[in-house]
Amino acid sequence: MTLKEFFEQNGNKPIEIQDDGTIKVLEDKGPWKPETGDRYFHIYGNGDFEEDYWFGGAADDYRAEIGNVFRTNAEIKRIVHRLKARKKFMKEFGDD
Repeated sequence: MTLKEFFEQNGNKPIEIQDDGTIKVLEDKGPWKPETGDRYFHIYGNGDFEEDYWFGGAADDYRAEIGNVFRTNAEIKRIVHRLKARKKFMKEFGDD
């Protein structure tokens, strides 16, 4: 299957690159949003991540709006790995 065929079939569904190099299309459950006082993690622009607590302020709402709210730092590591793999994949095989 070509990259173009893959995207025609799956659209912009979230994916995860498996350890064996295969692509798993993830179920779209909608974004998780913490309750007031819940612990969550977010990623900085440089790739570092931080633990924080949800209080519904402007920064919390903005992070949720752009999808930068995670339950665990393990989830962040998977996301960062996926983004790096996707960037490498697109650089190598994507349409320019």
